[in-house]
Amino acid sequence: GEKAFIEGCRELAQGRYTAALPHFETATHLTDGAFAAGFLYLKQERPDKAIPLLEQAARDYRQLGRFFNKYGLTLTLHLPITEEAEAHVGPTLRGALLTLVEAYQMVECWDAAYQRLQRLRKLEPGNAVILLSMVELLWLANRGNEETCRHIVKLTRDTGNDSYVHSALRLYKARALNGLNMHGAARG
Repeated sequence: GEKAFIEGCRELAQGRYTAALPHFETATHLTDGAFAAGFLYLKQERPDKAIPLLEQAARDYRQLGRFFNKYGLTLTLHLPITEEAEAHVGPTLRGALLTLVEAYQMVECWDAAYQRLQRLRKLEPGNAVILLSMVELLWLANRGNEETCRHIVKLTRDTGNDSYVHSALRLYKARALNGLNMHGAARG
């Protein structure tokens, strides 16, 4: 188990995600191995394989990072949140839940994704990446209906323009305002 985990880490360090996956598959009894394998399955657009492993990692979140720390390794992965933005995630509860949200979105399990986002918002209420993920999910799941547009405008009302994530939030706000036929406000 641990040997396979270390080999998976070596492959990841070289940027060989496909070669890393079989090693992590062998180490899924380790929470860190389950997280890494789940993430890599998501990268391969195989959410059916990713979801159970990421659920396992989220369930056992107190063990996340244990083996990375044991071997002095740092893992930071790039997770696309929207077409405009990505998050940097690692073997943490936040990382597992954000990755799960993306996996559930791939299979259009909107309620499951939304539940994970609500949990994340409770953990990190001011996190702009989590808010962006929620706004995108609401937009995709409800196809911009009027109620959704009002909710998105409310969620993004105090959004500044401090980063590319904030800019993406403002883009969704503008889409929502357009959906409410408030075209002047959308341009502002």
